[in-house]
Amino acid sequence: MLPIIASWHIRNYFGYERRDPYPLDGRDKQLPRCIMKKILLVDDEGDLISYIASVLKEEGFDVSTRLSAEEALGKIASDKPDLVISDVRMEQMDGFTMLEKMKTMKDCSNVPVIFLTAMDDRLGQQQATKLGATAYISKPFDLDELIGLVKKVLPSA
Repeated sequence: MLPIIASWHIRNYFGYERRDPYPLDGRDKQLPRCIMKKILLVDDEGDLISYIASVLKEEGFDVSTRLSAEEALGKIASDKPDLVISDVRMEQMDGFTMLEKMKTMKDCSNVPVIFLTAMDDRLGQQQATKLGATAYISKPFDLDELIGLVKKVLPSA
């Protein structure tokens, strides 16, 4: 499977925009946690991952967040998420190193990883592909496109 490489643009309070063709109508869209797909968001930008997490929760996903790759590896080992969405550039350990360590973990080596990063260079894209990342998306990005990609990677059970 070839990774999806794109540069998408969005705007909102944080400079990101989301077109919602299905505005919230007051009904609770939550599914029981046992059947919700688990997504782990990893980024050192707390405001950004909080916003993305809230949108993904509205879409019916069970979302948790971590501010560093080290914290994420512990969460991955204990919770075994269905998808990891991670920044590449973080302090102490980058997203590429985190993915390399995930590939050595029992029961976690096949977890899809989407890199969502400000790095918009060919070398980063090549390294992500070499490590087996599902997609490499450059910031700023289109949130609707990210949601579409997540739904494509995590089809309904």
